[in-house]
Amino acid sequence: MAEEDKNEQKTKTAYEQNANWTKEQYLKHLRDKAENHNYYKIYSSDTRITDIIDKKTLYLSDGQGWNDKIDRNNFCREGQLKRFAKCFSFSRSENVAMWLLYGGMESKGLMLNIKKSLMKDIVDKCDEVELGYWEKKNGKEEFVVKEKIPKDNFDLYLIDILYYGDSDEKGKYDLKRSSTKYELGEVAVIDQLSGCVKSYPWSYENEVRLILELKKENGEVAKIYDDKQITGARINFAKIFMKHSETDITIYESPNYKGKHHHTKSTLFEKIDWNLCSDCRRKSILRGKLKCKKCLSPVCPYYSKRA
Repeated sequence: MAEEDKNEQKTKTAYEQNANWTKEQYLKHLRDKAENHNYYKIYSSDTRITDIIDKKTLYLSDGQGWNDKIDRNNFCREGQLKRFAKCFSFSRSENVAMWLLYGGMESKGLMLNIKKSLMKDIVDKCDEVELGYWEKKNGKEEFVVKEKIPKDNFDLYLIDILYYGDSDEKGKYDLKRSSTKYELGEVAVIDQLSGCVKSYPWSYENEVRLILELKKENGEVAKIYDDKQITGARINFAKIFMKHSETDITIYESPNYKGKHHHTKSTLFEKIDWNLCSDCRRKSILRGKLKCKKCLSPVCPYYSKRA
């Protein structure tokens, strides 16, 4: 074989051979990949991460509050199975963008990392889920349970997110999943993959989802489909965790962490000059919301000169 042919063959095999895949083949591929990550990370506030650890509980959303409108509309599409999801990042290293979005503004962000073995057992051994909604009580958000659903009435699985963008070829999408390269995908097929595709600008997340789907065939479950108050689900994994090591869950502090809890420091600690609110006090003084410490005046010439 000529050298050029060998190089062309190597380039071709470096891509997933997905050009003629059906919807079902994409779904199987994404589920297979999702089950084999070593890391399942949640970036959030210290309050929410501490709640997950203390109660050994994962909360899933029906997607109505997601900020990606296209993803939200696809996930909540009419006529499909009622489902809920918890979003994770499977990146090996810490993600600066995720820290900024979910753990930076109040300097109290944490990242929870669940190891592969524990996540597998949560998926395989969860025998009951609770459905309900969030309600504010005494200034705190609390989950109110309306229904308890046994294992026979739901499916629980992991699935990777496939990211798509416009291509130069009509009727085709550019596709990627982390560093994995794909051949161009058929628009008509990719558009059927609701709940596991997002556009390129979101690809920094390297997202994998834990998805709960209710089985509509059961009469008791069918009535839940009409209950608009149910917007979330809760999975308690306390019993499952009893058979695991404490090291199967690790908590990391954000690079600028100033909370009261003490956990493993971020690998970016003291490597980022990170004061996301450095300009907030000055602007508040200029708007008359705070008094300047230098002159005790809400209209401060010292800050005005620096504006």
